[in-house]
Amino acid sequence: MIRKLTALSLLGMAAHSASVQALDFDPSIFTVNGFGTLGAVYSSEDNATYSGPGFNPRGAGGDDRISTDVDSRLGIQVLGKFSSKLTATLQIISEQDYQGKYAPHVEWANIKYEITPDFSVRLGRTAMPSYLFSDSRKVGYAIPWVRAPHEVYDLLPITNSDGLDVSYKFQTGAVGHTLQALYGENVTDINDAFVGKAKHVWGVFDALSVGDLVVKLTYQEQKLYYNTYQTPNPLQAEPAQVEFTALGVHYDPGQYFVGGEWAHLVIEDQLFSRDVEAWYVTGGYRFGELTSYVTVADHNPKTTAFLGGWDTQQRSYALGARWDFMSKFNLKAEYQYVDLPAGSQGLLDVPTDPITFRPTPDYVPGENFSLISLQINFVF
Repeated sequence: MIRKLTALSLLGMAAHSASVQALDFDPSIFTVNGFGTLGAVYSSEDNATYSGPGFNPRGAGGDDRISTDVDSRLGIQVLGKFSSKLTATLQIISEQDYQGKYAPHVEWANIKYEITPDFSVRLGRTAMPSYLFSDSRKVGYAIPWVRAPHEVYDLLPITNSDGLDVSYKFQTGAVGHTLQALYGENVTDINDAFVGKAKHVWGVFDALSVGDLVVKLTYQEQKLYYNTYQTPNPLQAEPAQVEFTALGVHYDPGQYFVGGEWAHLVIEDQLFSRDVEAWYVTGGYRFGELTSYVTVADHNPKTTAFLGGWDTQQRSYALGARWDFMSKFNLKAEYQYVDLPAGSQGLLDVPTDPITFRPTPDYVPGENFSLISLQINFVF
């Protein structure tokens, strides 16, 4: 039902545009913006693949030592302002999908109505506001690093929700609040044979700001189904219960920035139970058009990923720089060293035996590796 609301949002946008055109079409109500990343990643690990957060099948390492598929993308965003209270947003992105293709997909498609300047409602497909950088995680030009820290942002890789969200802004003394609540669902194609379906997704979020300091609090729950919304099925007797909490802090007075995020994911399920904590801390300093930064990130599972099959524990250390070499363009470079404890494959994509789900003999868990990333980011 809720997924139909996204289609209705698009139809509503089209219908409203058609009615405006029939009367007196004014193209100035629409604003078009875009963004893109041309990226390349080198991995020193040649028996497993680094594909980044999400469900990308291709990446650096096992597929190719150097890959352009991890970070490269192109996005277009259209904003329609139909009145002082009614707006609509459509964002389309072309990036590697679960099939390794670059077919464009609709990332956002929603209608927003401002009941008051501080109280608004959106209907349709919106960004899942789980993290500090949820709205901009795909816009390489806007985030401090080459990509959002994998250890944290891969805990909940779902980036959008089809449904309803409500936002309310208010002030308590010197602290500004943006309180948000959502209810929706999401269907994610993981590969040709496996689809994850999240239903009854709800969450509450509070972004607090005091001057240059931003603090974000997150709590979410959802019911996760494998391949069907019906239970029981061959994989599930009951839907998996998912609980996600996060805390993010970012301070940026201009000359420098410091921040970090902590997140905790619990999945209660007969086969795919997970209990994982992750965090990162980061800081950077700006020298004119050049920004240098460091990041330390940690991914620490309390349980293994599948029936005791593998361990994803890892800690990484990254050193990077951003150069704003011309208006609306920047160049980013990053070196990342990933430390894997004995027996852990970390967040690498490792070829596995189809029966035992153990890594194939070519891959040795617990071997550290390095990543070198280079990007050109732009907005228009």
